[in-house]
Amino acid sequence: MDASGLDADYRARTGCSLYTVKAHVRCLDQVPRGSQLAVHTTVLGVAAKKLRVLHEMYRCDPAGNPSGDPVATEELFTLRVDRRQGSAAPFPDTTRDRLTALTTPAPHWAGHGIRPVGSRPGRARH
Repeated sequence: MDASGLDADYRARTGCSLYTVKAHVRCLDQVPRGSQLAVHTTVLGVAAKKLRVLHEMYRCDPAGNPSGDPVATEELFTLRVDRRQGSAAPFPDTTRDRLTALTTPAPHWAGHGIRPVGSRPGRARH
């Protein structure tokens, strides 16, 4: 949030923050205790009150640089909420423009919800 201008000062000044509506977390590999990790955040989409972001967590090499494939991902659908009004509120134009400029295409696996579990379609669930 800090890199996009939605830092603690912004939240205190405006009374607005991002609230997570939906999160999809993928744990892809185990990470040994004491490993150095880095998180890369990507903006996937922006609308008047909505923001979709992706966090990818990587192990770091001995020099401290992210390397290899992600060990975990988190895709978030968020709303900008004005805590004073208690409702969703549009991003200011400058904030929305800044976030829009950061937007990149989503990876092929993003945007897929959790598949149904349990019985097959047409069968009773217990």
